[in-house]
Amino acid sequence: MINRLLKNFCPFLFLVLAACASQGGTYVRDMRSIPEGKGVVILSTGAEKTNRLSSTKLVLVNGESHKKYDSVLINFDYPFPSDFDGEHGNLRSITLPEGWYYLYPEVVATRTERAPLYKFYVKRGEVEYIGNLSLRYGKYGREVHFSSAHRFRDVDLFSSKNKAISRNEIKTHYMEFDSEFSAKDPDGFKIKGIIFGQP
Repeated sequence: MINRLLKNFCPFLFLVLAACASQGGTYVRDMRSIPEGKGVVILSTGAEKTNRLSSTKLVLVNGESHKKYDSVLINFDYPFPSDFDGEHGNLRSITLPEGWYYLYPEVVATRTERAPLYKFYVKRGEVEYIGNLSLRYGKYGREVHFSSAHRFRDVDLFSSKNKAISRNEIKTHYMEFDSEFSAKDPDGFKIKGIIFGQP
């Protein structure tokens, strides 16, 4: 009986600990100040429909080393509670050292063959809004689209939960489309390892 309880409890405990040690799964609340030597980026994600078995996540990659962060968890379409009424979407925040970073979508449990690659720059001492990425289903399957249309909604929500950060302090520098990642391109973008722990 105890073994069965432990067997069922351990995966749950792992998820709780992973959530506590990760970024990007949600947005920071009650932030008093920007962590020293770092900047904060805000973005939102959305999906036309949810997917429990083969959901799509965004992978954060360091722009200099091309290594991905294991502690940044951003999922488009897993049926977690939505932050916005009438749609499946979430506000995200990530605290990072100054520099360039990449985001690209990866389908969980399957190999990603093609994906748009986005990049953004983090400035030390700043809170920056970088835009919205939404997952849609088109002629060729899952498609990721950038939008700037949700800026006011996203910044308003972040500001309402972080009273110590003035709305006027939040800058807007949208992420940029960098290239189309393809697994079949030998000279294309490649992830060169994993960075463990917090950025």
